[in-house]
Amino acid sequence: TRKRVEAGRVLHLDGGDPEVGIWASKVARESDIPVILDADTPVPGTAELLAHVDFPIVSHTFAETFFGTRDPREALRGLSSYGARMAVVTLGEFGALARLGDREIESPAYRVPVADTTGAGDVFHAAFAFALLEGFDAEGCLRAANAAAGMNCRAVGAQGGLATRAELE
Repeated sequence: TRKRVEAGRVLHLDGGDPEVGIWASKVARESDIPVILDADTPVPGTAELLAHVDFPIVSHTFAETFFGTRDPREALRGLSSYGARMAVVTLGEFGALARLGDREIESPAYRVPVADTTGAGDVFHAAFAFALLEGFDAEGCLRAANAAAGMNCRAVGAQGGLATRAELE
């Protein structure tokens, strides 16, 4: 409902239902609530949804499929063309690459002993939202997201290695 969206401090979308995502994004933006998109697989309506998202965070497979390129920098330019405040392409064990205006930001992954990568992408998005709400700058948001995703890979299961706030700091 409208009240639920307005009650939040950030809106996180998964892109599975672009029509609902567009509606919720409009409500969020009217309330100055930042909109984050977690996109892994393009669906009909994804392009329209991108025009309503502040922080599209997409996997490298999404970037290749949607933009037809293996070059994440080219995909970032494409994401930015939809009006993103900051566009991000996740690169798994290589970290993430972002575009903020005309500036590109490389954020390497942290090296950790990996037990299981299940959930790393979801943790990346959650930590990015946390850092954004805490007022971190662009580089800080990416560092926090990469650190949390990496730490989660230390144990088996989607939430097996979730970092505490102290560990993340």
